[in-house]
Amino acid sequence: MPWRFVGRAEQLDRIRVALKEGASGPILITGESGIGRTAVLSRALEYVDTARDSIITVRPAGAAPLAALRP
Repeated sequence: MPWRFVGRAEQLDRIRVALKEGASGPILITGESGIGRTAVLSRALEYVDTARDSIITVRPAGAAPLAALRP
């Protein structure tokens, strides 16, 4: 049985429009743990025009807040 992605339609639409219009700057997906940020990101990556947009993957250096921004 395939899983369907439900909810977050408004956020995904806003991301899709921003990418389509060529908005400058990063797109940040924030929220509490367990609310589907990774799922939204996975779906949003489908809208990226890799000929024009850059994707930067950042991995956390630990569990501390903002650990992804640390060396």
